[in-house]
Amino acid sequence: METLLNYAERFYQRQFITRKIANHRILDALEHTLNHYFKSDDLITKGIPTVQYISDTLNISPTI
Repeated sequence: METLLNYAERFYQRQFITRKIANHRILDALEHTLNHYFKSDDLITKGIPTVQYISDTLNISPTI
């Protein structure tokens, strides 16, 4: 039983290591996009960025 649980734990940890790198790139791109948006006049002219704007800019789906 202990061996099975150890195997499951290793598998679980690997899943998050793989996803962490991909998500990190998306979060870095999101931070860059928001910093650029807030430093420009877009906040004044367009208002708060929408989910659609962010998803279009990052080329990702706006849905989960």
